[in-house]
Amino acid sequence: MKRGAQPWRKATHGRLEVYYRDADMPWVEVAAAYWEQRLEGLSQVASSRYTLVHRGKIAVGGHCYYFKRFLLRTRRDWLKNVLRGSRAMRTARHEDRLQALGFTVPRTYCVIQERWAGLVGQSALITAACDGATPLRHWLMQPVWQQRTLTYKRAMLKALATEVGHMHRLGVCHGDLHVGNILLQSRNGRLSFIWLDNEHTTQFRVLPLRKRLRNLKRLNAWRYGITHTDRLRFWRAYCATAQIPPQARKALARTIIALTPKKKSATVLPVMTACGVESQREYDP
Repeated sequence: MKRGAQPWRKATHGRLEVYYRDADMPWVEVAAAYWEQRLEGLSQVASSRYTLVHRGKIAVGGHCYYFKRFLLRTRRDWLKNVLRGSRAMRTARHEDRLQALGFTVPRTYCVIQERWAGLVGQSALITAACDGATPLRHWLMQPVWQQRTLTYKRAMLKALATEVGHMHRLGVCHGDLHVGNILLQSRNGRLSFIWLDNEHTTQFRVLPLRKRLRNLKRLNAWRYGITHTDRLRFWRAYCATAQIPPQARKALARTIIALTPKKKSATVLPVMTACGVESQREYDP
């Protein structure tokens, strides 16, 4: 397994396989202690049904880190791990690819896999906490007076639209693209984004329409903190960067609306008002 030009090493602890880079060798012992529940100072944080996520400050690095364990969902996961690699391994590989394309992802220190009778079962990642970055979902839910200035918010939405459009133009489909999986960072006046949860992120030579729609309809589930004008700016910036022909933009927007289930508690993304129509859908974090 490689991360860019830097090879990963493998250390074995009984049934555990720990993948690390040369500079991260001290994390091998941390990984074993975490797996065996000997690591102190960790607190569990909210996560999806088939993952366990802990956060804590570790002496090895002196900062906060995330420990994400991927649980087996069904028996078929054993076969998937043979054919595709473990969930942690797939996430690390996909983040390598994103990083090589110029996108920012959390720094990974270790990939942990547990083998039973030669087959990989559960797996885990140890990643750096992105200090100073704000979950985009939380930022958008802040009162308007806390969202800095109107200029800042518009710049942020344009930057986000441009980055999503650039991702799609390169043939990349994020595996679970919603505002809860995007971190917002501002350094020296420059806005950037950190992309989380990349287990199912894939790259194609040409992005299939169904994959583009999958990403955009998930983003379409959010409306808080965004005005109609913001939405139109987002849509225009996305289309320009993704190189969507002008004559196809309205039809694409209407298709996204049609695919977005309509429910009582609505949330909409910037995308939809480009054709003057709104759709409603419950936000699913």
